[in-house]
Amino acid sequence: MWRFAPLAAFVLTASLATSCGQPGTTAAVQSSPTPSMSFTPIPEPSPTPTPEPTPPEPEDFSLRIKTLKKSCYGSAGCNVTYSIRVTLLKEIESDDTEYQVTYKVTGGDDPEINTFTIQGTQVTFQEEEFVSTPSSSSKLKAKVVEVEES
Repeated sequence: MWRFAPLAAFVLTASLATSCGQPGTTAAVQSSPTPSMSFTPIPEPSPTPTPEPTPPEPEDFSLRIKTLKKSCYGSAGCNVTYSIRVTLLKEIESDDTEYQVTYKVTGGDDPEINTFTIQGTQVTFQEEEFVSTPSSSSKLKAKVVEVEES
């Protein structure tokens, strides 16, 4: 704790002279001591550590399928050319980190698994993908299954 010491009393002597050449008058002025004061210094705030950015989770993405081309063959099913559309539901905290996002497309003869990358708001993905479906009424759905730092 900081503490100020009291100031000692001081004496001021002034010499007063008149313009007529008369002898000067000396006066003494005495000051009373300043009372002691104490205070508690305000501590400087410690720097708040910047939290590490949290990587995105699979639920932070919404995927939909955009059908680009569909060729059906009666009871043999269809060949579908499609592309994914990515919607980011939560802002990615780090523009410097690239993430590899694995997703699964269902509704075809077999599930398809593929990946896209995202860095900040830039998404890089395969523009066209292909799948065979068991019938013309099959609906393709996509879901993110894993996100990892590249």
